[in-house]
Amino acid sequence: MPGRRRRWLTVIAIVTIDFGGFSWFPTSWNENWDVQPLFSWDPATRVTVFAGFLNMMTWYVCTAAGDQTCIQRFMSTENAAAARKAFKVQLIVSVIVSLTLAAVGVALLGYFQKHSLPTDISIKTNADKVFPYFIGNILPPGVSGLVVAAMFAAAMSSIDSGVNSITAVVSSDFLDRFGKPTGRRTAMWLALAIGAIVVVSSSAMGLVPGNITSVTQKTTNLLVTPIFALFFFAMFVPFARPLGVIAGSVTGIVTALLVAFSGGLFGFVTETPLTIQLEGMTEATAFEHSQSTRISLPENAGKLLQDGETLVLARPDQRVVLEFDHRPANPGVIEGHLPIELEAAITPKQLGEKIISQLESADPPFHASIKPDGSLALDLELDPISFLYIGILALLANLSVGTIVSYLLSRGKPARHQAKPGGGAAEHVLPRDDANEDD
Repeated sequence: MPGRRRRWLTVIAIVTIDFGGFSWFPTSWNENWDVQPLFSWDPATRVTVFAGFLNMMTWYVCTAAGDQTCIQRFMSTENAAAARKAFKVQLIVSVIVSLTLAAVGVALLGYFQKHSLPTDISIKTNADKVFPYFIGNILPPGVSGLVVAAMFAAAMSSIDSGVNSITAVVSSDFLDRFGKPTGRRTAMWLALAIGAIVVVSSSAMGLVPGNITSVTQKTTNLLVTPIFALFFFAMFVPFARPLGVIAGSVTGIVTALLVAFSGGLFGFVTETPLTIQLEGMTEATAFEHSQSTRISLPENAGKLLQDGETLVLARPDQRVVLEFDHRPANPGVIEGHLPIELEAAITPKQLGEKIISQLESADPPFHASIKPDGSLALDLELDPISFLYIGILALLANLSVGTIVSYLLSRGKPARHQAKPGGGAAEHVLPRDDANEDD
């Protein structure tokens, strides 16, 4: 974490020096910023304020109560009061880190509005390349090397915590439980093997298509809620049964998979290379693995576009051709082309609405929206359910099925509690499903 903070502060400092102050900080809404809806009844809407809030709230609750790293932190404290204090400090630090990251993003935005970016990098279509470009080309020699070293150190810090947690789980919950106790030497080799698997697997991440944020959100959140549900049943459901908890976990994991990869599973088109071609409006351009692609809509489209001119959207598994025509009923439209009726004084918004209407009629449909700057954004990730709903839907499915199955299994079998020696608080123990609960 210290290495990360130094890297971020270095970027802010260099941008501030370049501007001679903090004039890079925006005083008005920037055209590159999207305006997300507060709420939408359409579950396929990728980002809304409500869904984002619900997603992060679910993630924080489930991570704090089920993540092995967090559990080990809390167990290292003296008592519940100290654990609460540690969690409070963690939340405060998270807020500071988030604000610092936002400041870095704003600083980079201001810097590259003042200085040009290479033609193959765009803030709108592949903004995740801006930070690496700044580190490799803008930072002074030596400083860039230190920043890269800090990035590796931060990555190693995150990996070693995860490897340590996974090693503890495998040792305690699997090897020790099944009669194969692990000594210091065995644990060391186990940690080495797990670390090697993680490192080798991570080297292949470049082969995974898609925006890194979207792909990461999908994969890392698959098991967050099922793991939390295990702790929830053990702590708060007196009639919980192992078979019921297992049924809930399986249901939660399946639900998470169905939501996260619903596009591919149900035949929707996910992030694929897209080519846009239109004479007079934009040059032929190829975007690969972009979260969304923007098309600038001209102010004088009614005069600029000629009858029969086409907008072609092509990807490996689909080709959509939109044909523009000023004549009513579009008699000149070629079979297979989607007609766009033009008017002499058509506005960019009206043109965008006509394009969106036709794109949604395609099979499979292109999901598109008009952005505040008047551009048309083509969403290439057509999952029927937004990835932001992975956690909450998986959690609801997990707890519902686990509770119902446990209740049915526990009918007529009272839950068993053990009192701690010395008159301490009662500790809940999950009863066994078999008739003989004594070893």
